[in-house]
Amino acid sequence: MPQQPPEARPLGPDAEGQWVRRWRSPSWNSAVDAWVGARLAERERRVCGEPVTYRARFWSVVRCYPTAEGLVWFKENNPGHLFEAGLVTAMARLAGRCGRAGRGGS
Repeated sequence: MPQQPPEARPLGPDAEGQWVRRWRSPSWNSAVDAWVGARLAERERRVCGEPVTYRARFWSVVRCYPTAEGLVWFKENNPGHLFEAGLVTAMARLAGRCGRAGRGGS
């Protein structure tokens, strides 16, 4: 039985902002669900349950998809926070050079 997505987090005080409204629209959800489904199909995987918008705040949205192999997460940032992907990549490279520091290891 596939793992179920976590319960959606409540909307914050910024829920009426343009980005949150966009991310909660049926047309955006349909487009993203189709995109995620296509990426999974490329890897011979598929969504096998109802996706959940886990969090929608003005800076980003996080959506969760159940699959037979486990949960798959999707995140989109608003344009003002596009730097995050590059920052996470740089931090991962740095963490790799530092061994297990910061991961609870010794």
